[in-house]
Amino acid sequence: MKKILVVDDSSTFRAIALNELKDDDLEVFEAVDGKHALQLLAVNEFDLVTLDVEMPVLNGYETFQKLRSKEFLENSPYKDSAPPVIFVTGYDTMDERRKGFDFGAADFITKPFVKGELLESAKRFLYPRNRFKELTALVAEDSQPVRMLLTDILNAEGMKVIAAENGKIAFDVFREKINEIDIVLSDLDMPEMDGLELCKKIRFDLNHKGVPIFLLSASTDKNDILELFRSGGTDYLSKPFPKEELLARLNVHLNSLLLNRELNRKVDELKKLGKVRDEFLAVCSHDMRGPIGNIKNIALMIKDGLITGEEVDAFISTIADSSDFLLALINDLLDMGKMDGELELEKKELNLAEIARKSIVSLKEIAASKKIDLRVEIKDDADLMVNGNSVALTRIINNMLTNAVKFTPEDGNIEVSLEPLGDRELQLKVADTGIGIPEDKIPVLFEKYTKSSRLGTGGKKGTGLGLSIVKKLIEKHGGTIRVESELEKGTTFKVVLPRLIPG
Repeated sequence: MKKILVVDDSSTFRAIALNELKDDDLEVFEAVDGKHALQLLAVNEFDLVTLDVEMPVLNGYETFQKLRSKEFLENSPYKDSAPPVIFVTGYDTMDERRKGFDFGAADFITKPFVKGELLESAKRFLYPRNRFKELTALVAEDSQPVRMLLTDILNAEGMKVIAAENGKIAFDVFREKINEIDIVLSDLDMPEMDGLELCKKIRFDLNHKGVPIFLLSASTDKNDILELFRSGGTDYLSKPFPKEELLARLNVHLNSLLLNRELNRKVDELKKLGKVRDEFLAVCSHDMRGPIGNIKNIALMIKDGLITGEEVDAFISTIADSSDFLLALINDLLDMGKMDGELELEKKELNLAEIARKSIVSLKEIAASKKIDLRVEIKDDADLMVNGNSVALTRIINNMLTNAVKFTPEDGNIEVSLEPLGDRELQLKVADTGIGIPEDKIPVLFEKYTKSSRLGTGGKKGTGLGLSIVKKLIEKHGGTIRVESELEKGTTFKVVLPRLIPG
């Protein structure tokens, strides 16, 4: 729950403000004047303050200056940064607004305010908007009040702010975080390095032409303004400035920035879709043609009466095998497309040993039919917990075991082991004595739509997508997979996954 302090010498206004700020997420406190407010602020941590300008003893501006002073902050719960302040006044003039924002106000509201205005303003600072939540601003300003004001305004728009007290510090930050900074706001006159020099170094030393640079200047001289643009500035604003004008000018640049990013994202998506389409068509034209041709030719032979009773069983088996392959291929293509579009798997705490045992039980009968000796070593007393998706992990293990059985001849061996690998990882290993993988096929084994797939010991063809899907699923769990193989001697797959550390 957020805490708000309403400071006003009028009990009537305090009652109106308390009623206006009535909300399930807000807890509102009162102070009768500036002195009382500072006493409360010195021992309580508030998230926002509404401060009347016209008060006896200490007016709003004087109270605000004391609140933001280094001496007060060091001996208060806030340490480095005071809470945002909304000034409230009965005198609505441009000079008064400029004065309020120059002091560092987060907002400026005139009495009597429109119903809902105070609550909306408060929530804008307590719960920043998400419009610019992915953007980061670098603020270079030697005046602490103005620096804090800019930080408050940008935070309220959902932006992350990195503040620097002069141009030199700002340049070092920009150089270090060059790919993170989306907009720069800089004062013109600063010690060590002024705004013009900062702008030139970003534009010419770093050759960064894209980031908007917004310069703030107290000068209204046309030659000074022209020099700002010659140095590479994108826009400028004269000090002191109303908050509304600053936001209006910033919105133009930030909305343009977001629009360009969205356009670039859509272009990348279209390119990706085009590549997926081309790959899909290549698979359809190559891998689907054979099985469909088999089914069609057998159907025509049956129609023409060319298949005798003795041949029926063999042809039925061909149709079944072709149908199984097509179904597996379509399922793999759908799964691959789905995974390309998914950002994250839904995960929970799981015991990988339990999942592995279930998969092994389902494969034992198939292994037995080929007289394959399936040996399992899972340490029962070991902590084999992972943060994972049960369906995805089952598919990973099933695919590895199925491949081992598929490519291991009769009387062969398959060894499955699961054990901790250090303190933070575990390893699942599946080793077989099968036909092995040619050396030149190993580098592309996990790529989509490659021709590295081989026929199994029974002549059964794979889709070539299984291992690609497995690799994607493993990576979505933060793991890795690698393979060691030698022709006619066997293959070993090793999957390493992060362990779920207790506590």
